[in-house]
Order: sequence, then C-alpha cells, then structure tokens
Amino acid sequence: MKVFNNVLKSKLKKGIPCLGNFHLLRNSTIIEICGMAGLDFVIVDMEHFGCSFENLEGMVKSANLTNISILVRIPFEKDDILRVVDSGVSGIILPHLKNAHQLQEVIRLTKYSPEGMRGVTSMNLAALFGEMPIQEYIKSANENILIGAMIEDKEAVDNLDEIFRVPGLDLIFVGEKDLSQSLTGSINPNHPDVEKTISYIIDKSKKIDGLASGVLGKNAMDAQKWIKKGATFFAIDNDVRILATTI
Repeated sequence: MKVFNNVLKSKLKKGIPCLGNFHLLRNSTIIEICGMAGLDFVIVDMEHFGCSFENLEGMVKSANLTNISILVRIPFEKDDILRVVDSGVSGIILPHLKNAHQLQEVIRLTKYSPEGMRGVTSMNLAALFGEMPIQEYIKSANENILIGAMIEDKEAVDNLDEIFRVPGLDLIFVGEKDLSQSLTGSINPNHPDVEKTISYIIDKSKKIDGLASGVLGKNAMDAQKWIKKGATFFAIDNDVRILATTI
C-alpha cells in the first residue's frame, strides 16, 4: 500500500532549497509539466483565483503522478480549509497571517487529535478512499501536512515572536508586495525597508528548529540572493506570466 510521504516538507526540514511556482490556470496538465520539469512544488492560488474542489482533486492526482508537491494558498475559512486538506494536498499556505491565534486555529483545523481537532473521514483521496487503516492515515496526515503562513503585514512582523512559538508551523513565506504596501504605503518590494524586513524575518526563522522561510523570487538569480541569507523556499513567478511572456 502506498503511504503518502511529503518530500517537500522533508527537504525543507533538512534545509535543502526548493523551487516552484504559483499555479493560476487550474489545469492538471500544467501540473504534470511542472513535475516533469523537476520543480519541487506548485502553489494553487485560491486566494485571488477560483478553483473548484473537484478540479483541485484532479490536480492532486496529476501532482502525485509526477512526484511534485501541491500546496494551496487559501484564506481562512473553516469549511474550505477542511475540504482542501481532505483532497490530499501536500500542504496549505495561509495569506495575511497576523497573529498566533489565527495560526492556532489553522493548525486545529488541519491536524487530527492530539495536535488538533480536524474533522475525521477516511473516505477521501488523502486516505486512499478508505484503503489506508484509519489510525495509520491519521498519523501520516499529521506528520506530512505542511502548514505555511504568509507574512504580508506590519502587524505580523510585530507579532513574529508569538507566531514562532506556536508548534506545527513549517514555513514562513514572505509576500513582498503586500508587505511593502503595509510598511511603506506604496507597492515597492525593492524599498530598502522591505528588504531589511525580509532579511529580519529570515534571520529570526533560522533560530527556530524545523522552520523554513521563503520568498517570491523574480528569477533564479533573485533566489540565489535569498539562499545566501538562509531562505530555502522559492516560488518563481506564475504560469500565466510565463505563458504570456513567451508567446
């Protein structure tokens, strides 16, 4: 019986740099192409773009076929988060996390007891439609689901210490455009205060055992800059822009 193993989460725990991109087009074939190209992950964006849960489940199957991890960026909504994790995704990324209480609620919804209180079912793709024994599935789900949070607001930066004290957080991902808007009042991710704050976030995350940090890089050269500072998770652009700039 195939047991789910989150390769992306394992790599990040070991400090291995991982590369992926945002997926906006809701297309399973593109997921497979990304996997065959050797990317470590794709992030399906359900914050700014719509995606049905039926379509998401098809993309999860494509990701499994080509050994690429599939993450979902999704705003806090109890029922939606539960359906996303039940679809078998590798993890979720919560946009605009501002404080420890929000993070605790997300972990409660995505982890089974004793780590959380996620609603229990084994009749889903994540549990191989009941083929995996329930206790084995619960153990595997708790160990393998990746919990990421986006730091995009000054309030979150001010609350980093309390956020980092919450057990179960695997990834801090900086949303540089929204962060620049919050810090400076304009959208300028290259502003010195923004770059200084990103470095500050990465430096603090390095002191937390098992916590990875990441950025939205413009290109591979940009990723190299942040690798030197200690980040290991890089989303390079998105499928829409890649397609639009190559036609």
